[in-house]
Amino acid sequence: MDRSRALPSPFLLNVLPLRPRVAEARRMLGLRAVADDPARTLEITAFLPYADAEPALLAATRRSEGADRAIGYGHLIACAGRDRDPAVFIRLLGALGRLRNEQDPVRQAALAALAAVPPRLFAAEHVPGLDRLVEDALAARDCSYHTRLALARLATRVFEQGAARDDPALLEYGLRAFDRLTGYVGTASLSHLSRVLRRGQEVTLVRRLAPHLEAGGRRDRHKLAFLLANALGRRGHDLPELQQALRRALTAVSELTAIEAIDLWLEPPRTRGERVAGLLAADPSTVAVGSVFAALVWHRTDLLDAVLGRRAPSGRFARSDVRQVRHVPRRAVLRWTARQRDAYVKLLEQVAGQGGLPTGERAHAVRSLGEIPGVEAGRLRRHLESDEALLRRAALTALPWTARPQDVLAALLARASGDDAHVAVYAAARAARFTPPAELAAALEPVLAGGKVTARKEAVRLLARHRAPGAIGTLRDLWHADGQHKDVRVAIVSAALGLLPAPEAWPLLREAVGAPAGSPASDPPPSPADRATNGGPASPDGGVVGDGAAGDVAAPVLGVHPLAVPERWRVAYGGLVVAATRARDRRTRLIAVETLPRWAAYAPEAVERLAGLLSGLDETADWRAAARGLVSAACSGHGTAELRGAVRTLAAAPAEPDAGADRDRPAAQRLAAVVSDLCEAHRADREPAAAVVAEVAAELPAHLAAELLAATVDWDDPHAVLDRLTRTVPGVLAAVTTAHALARSAEDVPADRVLPHAQRLAALHPPGLGTNEVTAEVAALLAVGLAAECGPRAGWPEPWRALLRQVRADGPREAAYQASQVITADE
Repeated sequence: MDRSRALPSPFLLNVLPLRPRVAEARRMLGLRAVADDPARTLEITAFLPYADAEPALLAATRRSEGADRAIGYGHLIACAGRDRDPAVFIRLLGALGRLRNEQDPVRQAALAALAAVPPRLFAAEHVPGLDRLVEDALAARDCSYHTRLALARLATRVFEQGAARDDPALLEYGLRAFDRLTGYVGTASLSHLSRVLRRGQEVTLVRRLAPHLEAGGRRDRHKLAFLLANALGRRGHDLPELQQALRRALTAVSELTAIEAIDLWLEPPRTRGERVAGLLAADPSTVAVGSVFAALVWHRTDLLDAVLGRRAPSGRFARSDVRQVRHVPRRAVLRWTARQRDAYVKLLEQVAGQGGLPTGERAHAVRSLGEIPGVEAGRLRRHLESDEALLRRAALTALPWTARPQDVLAALLARASGDDAHVAVYAAARAARFTPPAELAAALEPVLAGGKVTARKEAVRLLARHRAPGAIGTLRDLWHADGQHKDVRVAIVSAALGLLPAPEAWPLLREAVGAPAGSPASDPPPSPADRATNGGPASPDGGVVGDGAAGDVAAPVLGVHPLAVPERWRVAYGGLVVAATRARDRRTRLIAVETLPRWAAYAPEAVERLAGLLSGLDETADWRAAARGLVSAACSGHGTAELRGAVRTLAAAPAEPDAGADRDRPAAQRLAAVVSDLCEAHRADREPAAAVVAEVAAELPAHLAAELLAATVDWDDPHAVLDRLTRTVPGVLAAVTTAHALARSAEDVPADRVLPHAQRLAALHPPGLGTNEVTAEVAALLAVGLAAECGPRAGWPEPWRALLRQVRADGPREAAYQASQVITADE
């Protein structure tokens, strides 16, 4: 590949080693595309050594427009960072002294760029310059939040580097910057600290910072302790200086600070139980803090009286007029004693019964009641009759989680015809798991007979899922019920899919897809008149225009993947899908045709049906899906002969109707679609499609065969195909189309592999290709198409440009025109 005129992106240049980066930058600066663009020139100049780039970049920082100066500072700082030289960095910090009198947007851009340089460049000799930047920025009248944020990030990077190298000067700078940015230190994060510190360095770091931690504690300023604790995580659990700083923060004046300290204090798992006991002993009201509450309910269950007592504990975190009752996960309550569970139930009942509380809180308490192991359903009964819908539905949701779910099934199903049916029936699904199947059918019978649609759907699913005796018979009766709702029918057929071993399920599935029971898959489709008589007005293609309900019912049956069907039923199921392609409903037929290729391995008649839909010109609705499916099946090893036969039939069909009002040469359009689908299949997976391409190309008309062969060239050995193309392409315009297809086939092929073949085609009389004018013109057009594709990818090296010049100067007239439209360099 010729890279002499390549323009790599700055992202690529930035990751190159020093010498290649500088060489690329110098080369690019010599190109007209860069030299004519001042902004691009400045950007590439920043990739030169700092000594070479400094004059131009400093000039950019002195321009009249603030936006231009901001860009100039960004390039200047990035250039210094790429040099990796501490001495250069000192020169840079001196040049940044002008930021003192700059506008805030310019200052912000410079500080953001400085925070982005590799942190290992920072050294102790840079600290005075960095301190000056902080002082100047914070002293500026227009210092913005974003500028302070950039300063915080810079201080964080320097602090982390000081910690990694155990450099006191860098650590002190970071602490001073944090101290100056008191209101914004929360925006700083030492998230990278644990990654830059080697094992054991955290001990040295915290010991070095211990005086600062102690001094901060005396002034009730604990941000540094929190930053270190969050950054070090588990590595800080055994550091006594850090843990002592967190202990001091427990008594902070600010309640929010004290809560954060408690959270961090309880993080070490080995000492959590002991520490939470100490917190409760000092102030029982700390139970209101989330981390303390979690430690009690999961670990120190012996101290739960502080949570479950009659009165709320008093202290700093207590509220005299509020008793907070938190939600406890079921898995945690399983660890409690029966007495503790009873106490928690009483607290939840108090919350649920307080009418003054928001309904959402009361409903949450009701729902939590059901999650307590062993709670009786009777405790929820009064909420089932509440006027508040949210409370009723929370109680219904909780009922199947009580001690005996099977006992509440009847109560849940009794509400299947009311406003809460959608909640009650889904809750009944869990209760049904604990009910014997023999009892379940009788319990569900009233719902199936008169429940709401949502309730009936869920009842159908429960009946089939739990294999209740007589389930398939009940489903069949529901299916044939007069006026049965469409959604219930969908649920019935979905449930029947799990009952395939039952012979009664198959007639039901056949009816669902519109195939009369017992009709063989080879029956001819009904005539348009018959279809109109049996289900609606006839459409032009012989289908029935319906409201889509039949398609909705058939979709669950036709959407099943073959691997989801037990192996012994796949052949029969494939036949069912084939029969669905003859359904009266158009949408059902389309879904079936689209699904049919999956079943080609199990139902031989599937590919025959697809071939018939493709080649039968009377079928106008489903042929496109059939073409895609037949090509897919053939490339999977099933139906190559059927595809070839369909193509042969279409190729022999008359060109009628010709330019009609509704149709125009349908056979030619279908052949073009097959070619397009084969090209896509070949691009997706070449090896299985190659044999199909060779078979089908033999039956296609000359121009389509040429397009197909050109789009599927094997560039490991393309001579035979290229020779055939130059001899068989029927004319100049067909050659242009074929050239585009040939170029697409070379998209992923290295340009140097294509070049010899393009040069061979570009010769006016190449050996073995014949000498007539048509052959020469076709060959030259194919060569130009390859040049237009491969030349730009290769960077337009001389051989490709020479090929274009040759065709422009000496090629046939049409080929010379095409070559003149290919541009090797933009003006």
